[in-house]
Parts: sequence; C-alpha cells; structure tokens
Amino acid sequence: MEVKYRSLFRDVSPCVVLVEQVGRIDYFCIGSVISQGEKTVILTQSKICNKSVSLSVRFFDGRKQEAAVLLEKENLCVLITNLYPKCKKVEFFEGIIDHVYAAAIAPASKSSVYNIPGFIIQKSVDMGSQAEAGSSSSCSSTKHQFTFSCLYGDKGANKVSRLICGPVFNMDGKVVGIVIDDMQYEAKHEKLKGYAEMGYELKMCVSGGHLQSILRSLFKDNDWQAGIQKAITKVTEVYSM
Repeated sequence: MEVKYRSLFRDVSPCVVLVEQVGRIDYFCIGSVISQGEKTVILTQSKICNKSVSLSVRFFDGRKQEAAVLLEKENLCVLITNLYPKCKKVEFFEGIIDHVYAAAIAPASKSSVYNIPGFIIQKSVDMGSQAEAGSSSSCSSTKHQFTFSCLYGDKGANKVSRLICGPVFNMDGKVVGIVIDDMQYEAKHEKLKGYAEMGYELKMCVSGGHLQSILRSLFKDNDWQAGIQKAITKVTEVYSM
C-alpha cells in the first residue's frame, strides 16, 4: 500500500493548494482546484475569508499567487486566482462510496503539506452522530455523508480544522468527497471508538456527487463549471467598468 499511496499523492498534489490570510501568522488551510478556464478556481472553507485582509494561494510546486473571493456561502468559499496551467482540477468520483482506503493532503505549515493516508469507515453518518458532532454545515443530508479517519487534527487560530473543505481521494485519485466537520463518536459506535482510541481523528464528509449538486445550486447552472465561468465574466465586467 505504501507504493500505491506514494503514487497517489504524486498524481493528486497538483490539485491541492494552501490558502492563507496574507500577513497573519496562523490563518491558513487547504483548498482544491475545481475549475481551470479564464481563471484558476479554488474551493476552500469560508472561515478563511476576511474582508479586512488579502488572501493568497500556494500551489504544489511552491508558486504563490493572490486570490479573491468569487462566492461565499455558509461553510464554502470559492476563490479565483490568475490561471496557473501547471495545476490541475480535481476529478469527482461518481457512484456508491464503498471504499476502504482513502487519502487527504493537509497543511503542515503555510508552505508545506502532509500526505495523509486514511480510511473510509462509514458510508453514512446517523443523525445522532451528527448532532453530537455539533455540525453547523449546510451539507446536512446524512445519506450523502461518510466518515473519514486519519491522523490529522490541526486547527487554526480560529479553532477550525485546517482540513475543512479539503478533498478526500480514493486510490484512483478521484475525489469521493470533502471534509465538512470534525466528529465525535458515540459510545454505541464501537468501530468508531476503536479508531479514536488509536489516535485517529474522525472527519464528517459530504460526497463529491452531493457537493456538485451544491455547486449547481450556488452558481444557478446545471453545468456548474459553465456557471463558474459566467460568474467570473460578471465579476470581470464589474471591475472593468
């Protein structure tokens, strides 16, 4: 599995970026490239947004660029930055999530990442677990959720996990979903308890299929990629007036 994971991380690293608030020491998190067109478009967590500070993104090869908010909705934030052809957009998995092995890329610092192997240990999360986790996510339909376990629990100065809205990859390099919250186990869930006792962090995730439905709604277009490009055009026209 070690060789497979190394190959996986090599393949998906160009899809992942570090997002930071410029000039602030401990405000950074993960993001992923979801569209490449006139601009490079990045999905990240809304908690990183702050109108009083600038944002930047750092790509897999160390290149750093300014970024701006295209759309922000509850826990999600879509950023745009100048087109960077060396990165690549994520590919979403379509189908039933019945994987065991999975992986994430998480911030180690403002300029480096951890490659994190993990496991998908529940295909869905019952309402009791969601309530105990205290999720405030808008992605609330549990039939679209699953649990990802990994050895990563870092949080920023805002007390929010740096992995929120980060992609979870299957072993084929496709995104099965994104992390939407940290999660606690209930005593009746012995399997989850076992992972927690071994030091694994439990992450509530929403499927890639459902995320795409959210993006269709946010950009008011069944082809959400086209919707993003229309939104970029509108923003560009406003700034050029």
